[in-house]
Amino acid sequence: MTPTVRPGATPPDAVTAMLDARSVAVVGASPRPDSFGHRMVVEALRSRVPVHLVNPRYADVDGLPCLPSVAAVGRPVDLVLLGVGDHAVAAELAAAAAAGARSAVVFGSAHAAGLRDRLSSTARAAGMALCGGGWPWSVPR
Repeated sequence: MTPTVRPGATPPDAVTAMLDARSVAVVGASPRPDSFGHRMVVEALRSRVPVHLVNPRYADVDGLPCLPSVAAVGRPVDLVLLGVGDHAVAAELAAAAAAGARSAVVFGSAHAAGLRDRLSSTARAAGMALCGGGWPWSVPR
């Protein structure tokens, strides 16, 4: 039986992609040991799934290849971890959606005027599960 999804709701498989990800992209990956981007890399690598590091500033992070964009992964990922500032998060989420990502977590505050609405709109249009930015919103409305 296929579950009924109300119009505008995130499909259940997108939520599953977030909670049981089979591949992860870390946007904002950094080689600087004191940075949030490096901490995300360390934690993501603790999983047993393929992890793709993304930051156009670096060719590698701790000896692992670092890609310039989520699109450069070459195939959709289940979960995108967005460790970038408010100035870049909307563009990075849009790029992840365009690359076929199924879900994303925003680690920034997303307090810029209208930013939460833009992020919600992008996720809704792409059928992505989304959470973070200082509040839970795993099912955008």
